[in-house]
Amino acid sequence: TEYFQAEHSDRKGKKQDFTPDGIIQVASGVLGSTDSNADICAGTGGLTIKRYSENKGATVYCEEFSDRAMPFLLFNLAIRNVDAIVCHGDSLTREFKAIYQLSKSSEFSEIKIINELPNIKNQTVIMNPPYSMPWDAKKERLDEDRFKDYGALAPKSKSDYAFLLQGLHSLEENGTMSVILPHGVLFRGSSEEKIRTKLIELNYLDAVIGLPVKAFITTDIPTVLLVFKKNRQNTDVLFIDASKECVKRGTNNVLEGQHVEKILETFKNRNNIEKFSNKIAF
Repeated sequence: TEYFQAEHSDRKGKKQDFTPDGIIQVASGVLGSTDSNADICAGTGGLTIKRYSENKGATVYCEEFSDRAMPFLLFNLAIRNVDAIVCHGDSLTREFKAIYQLSKSSEFSEIKIINELPNIKNQTVIMNPPYSMPWDAKKERLDEDRFKDYGALAPKSKSDYAFLLQGLHSLEENGTMSVILPHGVLFRGSSEEKIRTKLIELNYLDAVIGLPVKAFITTDIPTVLLVFKKNRQNTDVLFIDASKECVKRGTNNVLEGQHVEKILETFKNRNNIEKFSNKIAF
């Protein structure tokens, strides 16, 4: 697995990173059960496979840009005999090379190419998009449904909030999303601050979970897991500092079962724990 991740992820060129198993467990665990799940920037399917293994029978929606990852993604879904839509192309420009429909059969999913992108909203969305990648932030995009309520676009040099808002746009009105992003999304100013403020005003942000550094094989970038919920009843935001919830393995920090359990238990109960978690009202 480590060889495959080092070989196939392209941190320098495409800002790609494969998601470690412990982080996958947390990102999926905060979402709970679902009948439909979307994975924007699905890679080879690690996050989606975790969601499906915990929600057998759920429909699957994936988007992925990489030509190299796409055959693995389709294979990984087909051998699990899932119903899925898989879009091969750019999640931000919405330009796709192909759209695949996978349909359950007696053993493996049947795959066919379809011509139109279905208008799909999902109960849950899970994402580990490329970090701080440049994108085409032309002004006309502010008129698009996914961006128009926020009054600003993610800067051209950093697409993190563009991916985040695309994920929210893919979510049902009572849905939940978890997204892994670089720590900088919490602090950077300008247009990102405007979007961040609007997300809090809309009461979408539910939890912020700080993750250990060096948790990814191909990057040392500090990361954070953000949880968003539409139509939330509570108005506080839960902050969890899980940066020390790990063991060192080689040059990397790894979340093991006990760390995952502690994070998810704290998230579920929304506990205030000294030097670990705190609820803050906005």
